[in-house]
Formats: sequence, structure tokens, C-alpha cells
Amino acid sequence: MNPYSQPLSLATYKELVSSLPVPTPLQMEQFAEYVSRAHSWYKHIPLLPPGLPFQFYLDPGAGMELEQRPDGKLKASPRLKHGFHYSWIPTDQYRERFGYLAFSQSSGPAVFSLDGTGARTIPPDIDCMVFDPNLGFQRPVPVDIYQAGRALVSGIIHPAGTSESLLHWAIEANPDFSWPREGGGDAAWADIVARTRVLCKDPSQKIKVDYDDKESVKKYRMVGAVNFDIPLYDALEPERKRQRIGMIAAMVRAVKLVHPGYV
Repeated sequence: MNPYSQPLSLATYKELVSSLPVPTPLQMEQFAEYVSRAHSWYKHIPLLPPGLPFQFYLDPGAGMELEQRPDGKLKASPRLKHGFHYSWIPTDQYRERFGYLAFSQSSGPAVFSLDGTGARTIPPDIDCMVFDPNLGFQRPVPVDIYQAGRALVSGIIHPAGTSESLLHWAIEANPDFSWPREGGGDAAWADIVARTRVLCKDPSQKIKVDYDDKESVKKYRMVGAVNFDIPLYDALEPERKRQRIGMIAAMVRAVKLVHPGYV
């Protein structure tokens, strides 16, 4: 059995990450935004809430290029430029925006790359693993961290979850669905259903960004929503916000297990 395949104890994990800078509220908020668009979640996890669990935690290897050599050893090095996947941003940018925050999920795409030597880049967000620079191995996070850092996320979190065709399919497949109260409740869901059906019946009713309104263009371009129906995107935003708040709450819980005095 691999001696590093068992979850770390909380005490050992604390020794590993307690010296890392504590993420700021802004970094947590920015990380939730980043995770929301890190993959095409609308393709890989249930579109409608509650969704599936994601885990959030601190990792010394966060934002690094983790490369598994043919002999099985891991090499961690700063990523100097954008990597193979669009979410693999340079390490200095990652650390400035997110600190040492990391996330994992088990239902999305397993993206990796190979170089000419056979070395494989390890996906940073598939398994709930933390890099131990002293040993050169990844190790499972403690059960306490795994549970504390858990948040439910659905495919609607991604801007492309606004697609009326995807929503129509989800609506038809879930006739008795109840929209989360914090996202607007059943009244909001009725509006979403009605707008979706209008667009599916007559795509010409789609209202896109007004390019004469510079503030509107800036707002929706930042979140990748310029090609979607703006009323439908806005109707879904309270639920996306609710899920992002859940991500941040999970980060706070995980950090508090390492830094009990964190507020």
C-alpha cells in the first residue's frame, strides 16, 4: 500500500499549511468567481441545484505546475505562462488573486498534458489532494478539512448555464423542481421557466447586450455573458450568487480549522 494514500491527520496538515498566508476575503471572493468558470460545469455536473460537492482547502502547491515524472516522482515548479488548459494561469497571478486556496471535484473533466519525456501534468482540481513539498508527493487532505470545506455547486454556476436549450431540457426532466429560496424561490423559478419557453419557441426574442451601453457591455463581458439572453442571465444570477457564497463559506470553515482565530 502506498504510505501516502491515507488522509493526513489534521495535526500533520496544520504543520504543512499553517505558515501559508491566510487568504483575504477578497481572495476568497475572487477564487469563487474563478472556480465558477474553471471548467464548463454545465456540461459535466447537474445543471440545476443542489448540484454536486466541491471541496475547498489550503495547499502549498496551489497554482503550481505539478508534473509526474515517468518514475512516479512529482516535480512542483512555478507556472510561468498560461498552461494547457485555460484555467491554468501563471503562478504569480494565481497567488496574487487567490493566495494558496485550492479546490477539488470528482465529476468534471480530467485535463492533463504530456511532454516529450512522458512527464504528465497533474490536474490540480480532480482529487482532494495537498502537495507535501518535503516528501514530493500529494496526500489526501484530512477528513475534517474535506467535510468542512464542502460546498454544493451546480452547472448553473457557469455563465453558459444560461443556455435556453439546456434549461429547457432540465425543466422538462424535472417537472416538480423547487428553486432554492435564497435564489428567489418558486416565483423566480416560474419566471425562469416562462422566459426559457419564450426563447425556445421564438429565438428572435433573445435580448442581448446593448453595445451602445458601455457599462452594460463591460459588466456582461467580464462574466462571459454577452451572447446570452440578458433577462434570463439576470434571473439566474441570485442562484449563482448563492452558490458562490456557499463556496466562500466552505473556504472560511476550512481555514478556521487551521487558524481558529480567523474571522
